[in-house]
Amino acid sequence: MSAGLTGLALLLAYAGLRPTLQGLSWYLVGALFIVLVLVAANVTRRLSRRPWLPTVVAALASLLALTLGYAADKALLGVIPTPDVLTRFSRLGEQAWLSIAEQALPATPELGIVFLLALLTSGCALFADIVVRRAPALTAAPCSRCSACPSRSAPASRSRSGSC
Repeated sequence: MSAGLTGLALLLAYAGLRPTLQGLSWYLVGALFIVLVLVAANVTRRLSRRPWLPTVVAALASLLALTLGYAADKALLGVIPTPDVLTRFSRLGEQAWLSIAEQALPATPELGIVFLLALLTSGCALFADIVVRRAPALTAAPCSRCSACPSRSAPASRSRSGSC
């Protein structure tokens, strides 16, 4: 029950980025990573009594999915990360920050930006999953981070300022 509510809260907060990006592809990718992390953690939680294992499995599932989605050609068997995968991730991050700096709002969700959003949503879902068990009120932290960008930017002005 709490995983479903956590997922719904994260998905709704993530939708708050809508004014800053064009299209829907970026949302679907991020939503997939939110669901992946929460499902991996909760299935593991039901199958294991070790309290640390769900977080590890969810983080590994996220890493494998990021590798499959963004660096399969550099990975062993398409999913096992290698040093070349980390280099690809670094380049994608650099491309994303350059794209963010150059684009007006709403921005085109280029590959690097979508990669960063997948990383962001994975991290927020991991954080929320951990925190909802210990301090449920803190679950709002990743949600507020996902929805902070639109309130700090001015999409109507189509200015280059307003980055998070």
